[in-house]
Amino acid sequence: LSKKSIKTAVEFGCCQGDTTKVLSLSCNKIYASDISEENVNIAKRKCGGDPNIIFEVKDINTEWPYDNPDLIYLDALHDTGGIQNGLDRVRNQYPNSIIVMDDYGHIMNTVKPIIDHLIKNDLIEVLKWIGEDKGYKAANDKTFIDKEGLIFKFKN
Repeated sequence: LSKKSIKTAVEFGCCQGDTTKVLSLSCNKIYASDISEENVNIAKRKCGGDPNIIFEVKDINTEWPYDNPDLIYLDALHDTGGIQNGLDRVRNQYPNSIIVMDDYGHIMNTVKPIIDHLIKNDLIEVLKWIGEDKGYKAANDKTFIDKEGLIFKFKN
């Protein structure tokens, strides 16, 4: 992801804007959403009024009104059913988008089994593994069980 190489990105689960700020370096326009109004207000302050970021308070389970984003950062659902539903919706609505997910190697092990299944069944192309390596101890004292995240596309 080079500087301003992505035309449009959607970030589901922007939380307090840390990833949004990083994405803004590579994206011309970002739709950043979170279910928490408090988180969205904090994210707006962190991102310093960047006019290329549109913040929204939204529930990922019901609202997806975006026109073919180039990139989707999916970090809103942390239970297996929610992750699977989110990925199914991305595949059906935005089959050509690049997807970025973290928490693959998180000890709670909710993302990894789903992604491993997609890889095993040749349904996605992993473009890049990202973040910290297996064994890394995070600030919350949790140790990663595998690579932190990945960038991928669904195969058509």
